Amino acid sequence: MNTTYAIVDNDTFVLRYMQLLLKSRLPENFVCAWMCSSAKQAIHRCVTENTPDVLLVDMSMREMSGVDVIKAIRERNSNIVLIGITSYMLDEYVLQVAKSGGQALVHKDNLADVVAAIQSRATSYGCPELPQYIDYFHTPQESFNMISQLPKTSVLSPQESEIMRLCKQGYSSKEIADQLNVKVSTVNTHLRRIYGKLQVKSRMQALAVLAKYSHDI
Repeated sequence: MNTTYAIVDNDTFVLRYMQLLLKSRLPENFVCAWMCSSAKQAIHRCVTENTPDVLLVDMSMREMSGVDVIKAIRERNSNIVLIGITSYMLDEYVLQVAKSGGQALVHKDNLADVVAAIQSRATSYGCPELPQYIDYFHTPQESFNMISQLPKTSVLSPQESEIMRLCKQGYSSKEIADQLNVKVSTVNTHLRRIYGKLQVKSRMQALAVLAKYSHDI
C-alpha cells in the first residue's frame, strides 16, 4: 500500500527541488500527493480533501508561521504525521513544533533525516540533531488528544499572532507598526481585539495566557 506525503513551502523552487530529491531517495511506495506554497491552502487540503499520510511544513511561511500551520491541522486531524522543516537554527523551533502537535523537526539540508522522518510515519521521530527534546514529541493521536483539551487560542488571526509575537520580543506599538507597515492606531485596534478574545486587560496578561496554553508566538 502506498504512503502519501505532501509539502508546503513558500519557495516554489525548493518545492520542486525537494520533490525530486525525495522521489529519488524514498521507496517507490512513497508517493508525493501534492505540493503548495500557500499555508491556508495546505490547511484546507489536510482537513477537507486529499489528506496525505505525511506533511512537510516549512517553518517560514508568509501568510502564517509553520508552527501555526501545524497546530491548525493538528486541532482538526489526529492522523497526519506533521514534520517541520527549516533552513534556520533548529533550536529556534523545536519546542514550538512539539507543543503544536508536530512529530519531527529536521533541517532541509539534512536529506537523510527528512527521508527517515517521512518513513517513520506514526511514531514520534523528534529532532535527531537535538535528542534532548525527544520526550516533548508525541504521536499524531497523542498530540491531538493533548491539544483538543486546550482552549482554541488559535482564534487569533495570523496578523494578531504576528503582533503578539512582536510584543513578546518587547516591541512598542510604534515599533510594531513600523515593522508591519501599518498605523499605530491599527496595531492598538488589533491589541484591543486580542484582549477581548483572551479576556485580559494588558499585553503581559495576553502573553501569559498564550504561553499557558502553548500558543507559540
